[in-house]
Amino acid sequence: KYIVNYIRESISKCGLKSKLSFYNHHKCHAASSYYFSPFAFKERALSFSLDGFGDHLFSSIYDCNGANMKLLAQSRANLIFINNRRTYCSIGFIYTAFTIALGFIPNSDEGKVEALAAYGKINSKLIKLLDSCVQIKNLKMLMNPNKIKKIYDYKFLKNKVKEVGKENFACTVQYWLEKTIVNYLNHIQKKNKFNNLCLSGGVAANVIMNLKIFEKLKFKNIYIFPAMGDDGVASGAAILTALENKKDISWLKNIKMPYFGPDIKKKDILSAAKKDKKLSIRNIKGKEEINLARSLAKNKIIALVDGKMEYGPRALGNRSILASAFDKDTKNRLNLKIKKRTKFQPFCPIVLEEDREEFFLKSYENNHMTMAFKMKKKYQKIFPSAIHINGTARPQFVTKNTNSKIYRILKEFKKITGYGILINTSFNLHGRSMVLSPQDACDDFVACDLDELYIKNFLITKSD
Repeated sequence: KYIVNYIRESISKCGLKSKLSFYNHHKCHAASSYYFSPFAFKERALSFSLDGFGDHLFSSIYDCNGANMKLLAQSRANLIFINNRRTYCSIGFIYTAFTIALGFIPNSDEGKVEALAAYGKINSKLIKLLDSCVQIKNLKMLMNPNKIKKIYDYKFLKNKVKEVGKENFACTVQYWLEKTIVNYLNHIQKKNKFNNLCLSGGVAANVIMNLKIFEKLKFKNIYIFPAMGDDGVASGAAILTALENKKDISWLKNIKMPYFGPDIKKKDILSAAKKDKKLSIRNIKGKEEINLARSLAKNKIIALVDGKMEYGPRALGNRSILASAFDKDTKNRLNLKIKKRTKFQPFCPIVLEEDREEFFLKSYENNHMTMAFKMKKKYQKIFPSAIHINGTARPQFVTKNTNSKIYRILKEFKKITGYGILINTSFNLHGRSMVLSPQDACDDFVACDLDELYIKNFLITKSD
């Protein structure tokens, strides 16, 4: 009741009057992924959501076809108590338990487990225990509460970390996740043939799991909603409301990129830059792309803020830190002096779509950094800062239509160096959210070792 009243008050403050509708958490996930996909309203698709918990479920599968969403099955997150602590049985929460046991932050650092896994080997005893936690029956994943209680015992898990080592511990849970989901989707495909797969839910942020689905299953097309986590549920709820009210949402197919956040205003740029005496600002209108490319070719690390902010966890060129991929020390500088992350975490490339097949073994046009692909060995040596230890990268492939400014920067960089590829990571410092405003950008720029800051057509630098 408190939440409902809060929502009503918030809507009222905006001068709006509206009837409140409530939708199932996983149906919202599934709707967001299907109706933003390139095959919505044109082709049938399987929409699969997977997370820790939502409306007593951790997963659902829908047969989506036009305006129709048919529920095929849902996997229940059973309530259990561990040392008088209330929790739920789910695939996502098992992965989070391993995250906690490794000393990382739950619901935040699961990506660190995924990254660390590439350095380890699978522990057979631990895999057997994990395998015993879930059973695939009909179209459902059934969790075994008795086995999961052991997994949720952090004392037991932390002893396992000491026994097998951090890298092997991470590798084992990552391998188990990949195997379980590939087997589950393969089971569904045998029962119901689908050409198209849509993924959503927080676990769909695991790009190596997504890669295994891409490599091992026979889906013709895969689409992962850029805001795959619970931030994306709002989009799904809006879509379901529109469908319920017979509204035309076919215009969604024209949206290529999730740039739904606030834009940048000139007065805010000037105001932010002038607040700090350490900063100098210069208008370089018409020369932004060539200036950026030249700086990057000199191995400078720069920040770029332009246009509307991205919706979802990935920086897609509008709130990004960019760097050259050629120098292997770039990764260390980014991790230690700018992002202040653990040294084993990789950075991702932004690549011209026209060069995709040249650089990668097997891939498809993915504009949202939602899947990893394997880079060809030749280019692993040329772009050492753009790949992980296992030879994978999570690229954003760029066309003129998806981000014209980044496209032009990559083209200018290619003219200088011969390659249309750069490191692209979110513009934020450790523990802070992605920059939203020019003031956020200037604050983070001053607080770290970045060389240059570009906001729209302004170049901002620091005095010595």
